[in-house]
Amino acid sequence: MSLKKNVVANFLGQGWTALMSIVFLPFYIKYLGMEAYGLIGLFITLQACLIVLDLGFSQTLNREMARFKAGKYTSISIKNLLRSVEYVLLFMATIIFLLVWGSSDFIAYNWLKAENISSNTISNAVIFMGAIIALRPLELIYLRSLLGIEKQVAANMITGLASLTRFGGALLILSMVNNSIVAFFMWQLAASMISLLMLMVFTYYYLPKKKGNPVASFLSIRRVWKFAIGMSGISLLAIMMTQFDKILLSGLLSLEVYGHYTLAWTVASSTLLLALPMSQAYYPKFVDLVANKKDVGLCKLYHQGSQMVSLLVGSFAAILLFFRNDIVFLWTGDAELASNVSPILLPLVLGCFLNCLVWMPYQIQLAYGWTRFGLWVNLVGVIFILPSIYIFTPMYGGVGAAWIWVLLNLGYVSVGMHFMFKKLLRTEKRTWYVEDILKPMAYIVSVVIFFRATVYVNLESELTKLLFYIVVWFISVAFAVFMSSTLRPLMLNMFLPLIKTK
Repeated sequence: MSLKKNVVANFLGQGWTALMSIVFLPFYIKYLGMEAYGLIGLFITLQACLIVLDLGFSQTLNREMARFKAGKYTSISIKNLLRSVEYVLLFMATIIFLLVWGSSDFIAYNWLKAENISSNTISNAVIFMGAIIALRPLELIYLRSLLGIEKQVAANMITGLASLTRFGGALLILSMVNNSIVAFFMWQLAASMISLLMLMVFTYYYLPKKKGNPVASFLSIRRVWKFAIGMSGISLLAIMMTQFDKILLSGLLSLEVYGHYTLAWTVASSTLLLALPMSQAYYPKFVDLVANKKDVGLCKLYHQGSQMVSLLVGSFAAILLFFRNDIVFLWTGDAELASNVSPILLPLVLGCFLNCLVWMPYQIQLAYGWTRFGLWVNLVGVIFILPSIYIFTPMYGGVGAAWIWVLLNLGYVSVGMHFMFKKLLRTEKRTWYVEDILKPMAYIVSVVIFFRATVYVNLESELTKLLFYIVVWFISVAFAVFMSSTLRPLMLNMFLPLIKTK
């Protein structure tokens, strides 16, 4: 499948998932309350933390499936690898569930500070969280296998349907059956089981049908264990940097205030959902080009992908930054909630944007199998962020933790990437900073500031403001594309045939 189709499919799939979370979240707060939404935030944090127990095998399968497409595996050997990983992660899923189940009473009675939800209810909710979290690594190995063999349309159709089931079904349960947080997580568990089954069936459907059943073997694991352990280490350190603030805040703040921080993170992390489809679509191509030693094509594709991230994520982030208070109010209809979330949202959006900029360089590192650099960078990040969280969170609360996130990602972009370009794509550093980041962002910010100063001040209704955000996003992207010598011909090649056929 072409890169263009993969990008479109990933954007539609990820966009649909993001839309589901955005549309249904205010209803969850309405039916459950901010304290219960704080529990949902804790669930998201625990899921992100314990995903490291997949031991790096989901990312490993993503890479090895792409290498299989490039001719580096036979059909039976890649299926043997998949079967071997399945056995390992079934064992890890059991460990994950037992860990969460065993700590459920401690979390409910000793860690969280709830006023309106009983500790027994919280304990039961945490147990269901553990079951959902335990299934997630299994879902990921099939999802990333589909992405690796470039069946990204099918993968996104499944995740889109699963998102509708998770979000829409939960709303029906809360509004028509039972509006308790336990009922919410019971439904999430059922939806996860359906998603896991669909992903598994489609993965085996798209793999070649050869005689003989796949066999789990230690040899299959041994061939990839170095890359898997490297990915596991990177994931562990990344989790310590990106989730530790949320874990710490969940114990320091009331569940209601923690809900405000979680809501701000939900809005800010929507920028990551724009970068994810790009990295998923480009990564198999990077692996193919690296495997076949096509350096010129790799550099060209790398800059194309980096500029796409800057344009799409940067334009969205700029609108969130300049109109954050009004956007949260438009979304939730709660002026007080918007005023509580807005100060935290500013640094979180900025930090997430900076984080998105290093996604394409990270895909290049993985395509080369160079995991050691990611380990060292993340280790340095952990050494920086952990003391900073302890020092500044008690003093400045969620806002202080959010600004530490900015400083961390600024270090990635400025210092970390300097060392990466000394080893990989050695002649491309200046082009990445200037052509792929600085120039597109200068064009985007100029457009947003211009329209904010000239048009926005005269808008009154919420509908016109919503249309304004959409139009300004489109204009800023179009202007930056027009000014880019890399993306302008690409867009013309995509759209001119459509115009001519009409």
